[in-house]
Amino acid sequence: MDTLLQDFSSAFRQVRRHPGFVLLAVITLGLGIGTNTTVFALVNRVLLNPLPFPDAEQLTVVWDVQPGYPGRPAVSVPEFQDWEREGDFFQALLAQQTAGANLRTEGSVERVSVIRLAGDYLGVLGLEPALGREFTLEEVESSQQVAMVSEGYWRSQFAGQPDVLGRILELDGESFEVIGVMPEEAHQISGLNTVAWIPLSQQQWAIPRGNHFLRVYGRLRSGVSLGVAEERTGVMAARLQESQGTDHGIELQSLEDLMVGRAKAGLFLLLGSALAILLIICGNLAGVFLARSTTREQEFAVRSALGAGGRRLGRQLLTESAVIGLMGGAVGLGLAYLATRVLIASSPDVASLMIEGWIDYRVVAFTFAVALGAGLVFGLTPAQGLRKQELALVLKGGEGAPAGGGQAALRKRRFMVAGQVAFSVMLLASATLLLRSLVNILHEDPGVEQEGLLLFRVALPLSAYPDAAAWNLFHRQLHDRLQSLPGVAQVSAGNHIPLTGWGSDGSFSIEGRPWEEGERHSVYKRQVGPGYFGTLGIRLLRGREFTAADGAGAPRVTVISSDMAERYWPDSDPVGARISLWGEPAEIVGIVEEVSATGLGRPAPFGTTYVPMSQVGGGRSSWVAVRTDMDPLALVDRARAEVAALDPGLPLFSVSTMEALIGRTLAQGRVVVNLFLAFGLAGLLLASVGIYGVTAYSVQRRTREIGVRMALGAGGGSMVKMVLREEVLVLGIGLGAGLLLSFAMTTVLSSSLFGVSPHDPLALGGTLTVLGGVGVLAILIPASKAARVDPISALRAE
Repeated sequence: MDTLLQDFSSAFRQVRRHPGFVLLAVITLGLGIGTNTTVFALVNRVLLNPLPFPDAEQLTVVWDVQPGYPGRPAVSVPEFQDWEREGDFFQALLAQQTAGANLRTEGSVERVSVIRLAGDYLGVLGLEPALGREFTLEEVESSQQVAMVSEGYWRSQFAGQPDVLGRILELDGESFEVIGVMPEEAHQISGLNTVAWIPLSQQQWAIPRGNHFLRVYGRLRSGVSLGVAEERTGVMAARLQESQGTDHGIELQSLEDLMVGRAKAGLFLLLGSALAILLIICGNLAGVFLARSTTREQEFAVRSALGAGGRRLGRQLLTESAVIGLMGGAVGLGLAYLATRVLIASSPDVASLMIEGWIDYRVVAFTFAVALGAGLVFGLTPAQGLRKQELALVLKGGEGAPAGGGQAALRKRRFMVAGQVAFSVMLLASATLLLRSLVNILHEDPGVEQEGLLLFRVALPLSAYPDAAAWNLFHRQLHDRLQSLPGVAQVSAGNHIPLTGWGSDGSFSIEGRPWEEGERHSVYKRQVGPGYFGTLGIRLLRGREFTAADGAGAPRVTVISSDMAERYWPDSDPVGARISLWGEPAEIVGIVEEVSATGLGRPAPFGTTYVPMSQVGGGRSSWVAVRTDMDPLALVDRARAEVAALDPGLPLFSVSTMEALIGRTLAQGRVVVNLFLAFGLAGLLLASVGIYGVTAYSVQRRTREIGVRMALGAGGGSMVKMVLREEVLVLGIGLGAGLLLSFAMTTVLSSSLFGVSPHDPLALGGTLTVLGGVGVLAILIPASKAARVDPISALRAE
């Protein structure tokens, strides 16, 4: 212990003696550790912390399985009731629909997110109300007008006071009595912005089996494992197929897998990239410490002469590097705190994960373990070079005296530089591929004209607009009002706007072309108003678009997308053909160009049909598109006034321009690209510094040799070639190893790429060229210095 205290005392004296060097090392290391801590905090929150539910391993998601349908569709009410009745291996089930509602408060109306629920909601989650009570099964099944509000809404709007119980919430013109406060943990499955939970309405309980809109969660009975439940689910599905005459199956998924499965690969990829940056930093610091140790050879020689062995001296150096490492860890933890604050403020997705208390014992332990490990890594190289015999030669000033560890130390530094180059190639290649992918997405044609397009939504409550006639009358009146505004060229509405989500989809059939038994084909089903395609700038390829004449009493018509036409009518013109949608035949009157449903770079699994809103009843929530020759946002107040003139209880929401909407769909991709680009550029900079440092060290160590060679007639050019020949070999080894690492890394990234191969020769070749060029330049600078060595001065210095 006395020896350890002496080492720490000596280490702190060195820190005080060389504050500039220590500050640079601590800041550099702090940046690397801060990056790792920030990413690990996300990993810890998402992957390592258990779900905030008691016995979370018993929680499952119950999916409807439809043969031939890509992905996992939602569940219908009759299916949920079947599962409740037949699934005796479930302790309880819950179903929820994420919906919106117009919430009227004092003097204003706003659109909020609500959950419509069925089943034992808090019983499945194993939670207790934060205040008040939960729903009874009778209240849920009879659609009582009761509500639970979120804990956040309770605290922000009611100051966390208990008198919220018994208050009335007016949602979509209906009054709901507040009976309790939903605990914060429920947001894990409901979404961060949910304001209230209410029972399914009577109209929703009556929706037929073919309409899927629920997500179902279940809690398994005690002692029933997921594997056993899956076996019993298969038996239940077969029984229901026979009794209900359906071909739908049932699939179970653990809630933990749903919550973290998709994020796991990306988070570990980010953590690996951050660790690669830290290793590159450690390599550079090891080189700096090694070079610094050459200036302390006399000190170490004296200590050795006084009885200190090489192991004792090495431990002192490791203690010094560990102290600097721990200081870097403290700085890194502070930087990580600031970084997560920025992430939480800028990203709702991160905010939903990084709740209070993200700095737990795991994050702190990880930070200082990484800091201590980094300190030992960059302190190990100079510590290994302390040999008592060589230090004795230093004290005597003999020719055999080492220069910072001699040839062995130089080999170690070259090995570290090769590793730095390899990691830099991997990071920069990944960033280049993601950047090329983003560029490809940006150049993809969205299928709509972006400029001059204002978008917003209105939602018509059932209490005020009980039937299709009322919905259609409102939209006709709103169309006429908006069309008369100055600067407005076209106006239309629809239940879906491109790039905003999958939307409604379902099966269809082609008249005169029956499907094979068990065969199923799906399409997107969009309900749109007259002028929809012209307003959005969706190109009409053949036929016509809808007009005001395609009303409720007119023959059913539909327009299909080019993708659907190519799939089902590859050798003929589908205009004039008839298809059946919702059990009603409709004539195809036009074909329009395919547009992206959910965002650029996300191909749709099937084609699209468009039908007039007036013929199928429209919908409660509709998008309104306004084409203008002025700034679209300048029309927002006028549009809001026109909606209020028709119905003061209707708020505008999801207001946006098409350019902003497309930008939001690309936001996540841009964040990923920027992260990898920052990692790659940091790696490039650090690797070039490392290459320069090891080359300069090599030249300095061989000053006498170079002087002798030049005194014997060697030219400056031959000295440059000598240095290049030795150091370029190290660079080449690093580039080769980096190429192999890149193949592994970019294969993992392949699912995130669009329009570019994970082994794209242009991206990989460009990366190698850039890093190789920068590396050669970093070698040439000290090599040119070697060419200017004055032989007399070099020999005299020796």
